[in-house]
Amino acid sequence: MPSRYLALIFGGARYFISSAGKKLYENLDKSVKDGGHQIEYEDEDPRVLELYEQECATNGVTSRMREIVGGRVPAAV
Repeated sequence: MPSRYLALIFGGARYFISSAGKKLYENLDKSVKDGGHQIEYEDEDPRVLELYEQECATNGVTSRMREIVGGRVPAAV
């Protein structure tokens, strides 16, 4: 199964670089609905998945993300 999230941050849970970094780290895996920074798949703009699938196809890779996110309706352009 593919990784669901990619979080990039300098520092870590044990050694914070700043108090702002600590707050950011604490909110990384919280949904934006709960005051965090993570956009859940169901809240993501459908165009993101479409772009991802296009880029996969361009590189000869078959995306299986729809198996994870369900049958999303493609975005209206």
